[in-house]
Amino acid sequence: MPGFWEFGEAYPEVVIAIPHAAVSPLTLDFIGALSDLAKPPGTKLACWKGLPFHVVRNRLVRDALNLKARYIFFLDSDVLPPANAITRLMSWRLPIISGIYWAKRGYPAMWVRDPEIPDKYNPVPIENTAGETLVEVDAIPMGCCLIDTRVFSVIPWPYFDWTILDPLEGKGLSEDLYFCRRAQEYGFRIWADKAVLCHHESLLPIDVAGKSDLEAKQAATLVRLGVSRE
Repeated sequence: MPGFWEFGEAYPEVVIAIPHAAVSPLTLDFIGALSDLAKPPGTKLACWKGLPFHVVRNRLVRDALNLKARYIFFLDSDVLPPANAITRLMSWRLPIISGIYWAKRGYPAMWVRDPEIPDKYNPVPIENTAGETLVEVDAIPMGCCLIDTRVFSVIPWPYFDWTILDPLEGKGLSEDLYFCRRAQEYGFRIWADKAVLCHHESLLPIDVAGKSDLEAKQAATLVRLGVSRE
């Protein structure tokens, strides 16, 4: 079901678009991170839940276009972004740019295409990007991704699709990789900003008091990546 929450006037510069699987409630950590986000004037929030992710993402894009937003900021409901995620990503003035977070398989979620297998994407080795903040890649997830809505006047509908017919065979593309593939086919470059470091909630360490030390985790990881918050 859809929902809208207004942070300002009509014709927003940004719509924060949240797809939610609706299998669990939103956590207090996520709600806090969403509240802490620095939001441009007029920012609106849109959410769809209970539908396949490719369907939800297409509907969220439609909603952002109907609102005449300049940007859509996809934020997954299990991803905790830093407070400056939107404003920093906007500052690059790029059509498609993402923050980064660790995939559940233990590597940063940004990929390059396999030169030999058409539908396969390989994770970008983080050591190959040492000293860089902005990294060009072939694919990113949509968990913390800013897209200029003018991109959707170039890429045809559907913008997102799930083409994996048999998960056991691993053939086809998930909806985020499908979008990235189409974007590149239509001439768009894809970027990731390592300084916009997010976290999957399920991967955060929990201390003996039952709290996750998010700030300490972010600081330590940024040092490891060799980038600055500035």
